[in-house]
Amino acid sequence: MYKFYLFSYGTLMDVKIQKILFEQEIAMVDALLEDYKLYADTDGYFYVKKYVGNVIHGKILELTKEQMWIADQWEDIPMYLRKKVSIKLKNGENRKAFIYEKNNVQSEIAVNYDSLSNLPIEEVIKEAQKIKEIIRLRIKDKSFVYGDI
Repeated sequence: MYKFYLFSYGTLMDVKIQKILFEQEIAMVDALLEDYKLYADTDGYFYVKKYVGNVIHGKILELTKEQMWIADQWEDIPMYLRKKVSIKLKNGENRKAFIYEKNNVQSEIAVNYDSLSNLPIEEVIKEAQKIKEIIRLRIKDKSFVYGDI
């Protein structure tokens, strides 16, 4: 089975969020995204932009095609767009992985580095539960397409 690699720098690293969205804990590996910087938007969620010389610490998630589609729903494409980049693993190996870049930034605010977003985790969990219900309805009604993953 083909696997997709997704570099997460925010809420998808949270096991509670993973269990809601994917109905399981996802295998993760420590990784670095080089030449990018972490920002926060007024909606409370993080985003990244190119910034030479900077490094973002995150995790690579190993996902199936269906899980990648679920991640796309969570990241609210086209608000965030998927891009394939080179990620450095903890062991020094480079791997191609997807990242999500925010498409329409409202306004940059300070990043809360002690959290996976600038929102309280309870709010993020409620949002994940809401998105999961939307996903269930789309699957039930067959009103979804995995698209060009």
